Amino acid sequence: MSSVGTDTAILRAAAALIAERGYHGASMRDIARAVGLQMASLYHHFGSKQELLVLLMREAMTDLTREVGEAVAGAGDDPRAQLAAAIRAHVGVHAERRPEIFVADAELRALEEPGRAEIVALRDRHQALFRGPIDALGVAQPGVVTSAVITMCTDVALWFRSDGPLDADEVADALVGLALDGIRGLP
Repeated sequence: MSSVGTDTAILRAAAALIAERGYHGASMRDIARAVGLQMASLYHHFGSKQELLVLLMREAMTDLTREVGEAVAGAGDDPRAQLAAAIRAHVGVHAERRPEIFVADAELRALEEPGRAEIVALRDRHQALFRGPIDALGVAQPGVVTSAVITMCTDVALWFRSDGPLDADEVADALVGLALDGIRGLP
């Protein structure tokens, strides 16, 4: 297996174990065992569990922000269409990449500096993609509405199952309807 392939396997194993057990419950030994490496070999690829966590979160947040940003940019000038596109892209990534995204959403508390500041900045960039259309809709308390919409969409990583009654697109459509109808009803 190439170094890049090994790095990918390590990251996937780390994401799965951290998603299942939490950052503090998943050890480097568990991660090494999951990919069939000796501890020394694992540390050759990644110097610490914190380094692994930062990389996992960086990749997940960068990919999520890129997907949502492209969707919003492609939605035209209508803020309702932009928000719908942001929700659909966000839900799609959360349904497709559940372990990595779950870790990115849930393990901010485990990050140490300077990684924490980096990931918070990435989250802020992502949140701005929702906040722009919500601001343009002129709702009262746009910060609360933005947080509520993102949280609703983010929780998909907790409960979505590909073999469930709805596919990811149907879940996204339901959440788009819920968000836009809810915003329409706000003062």
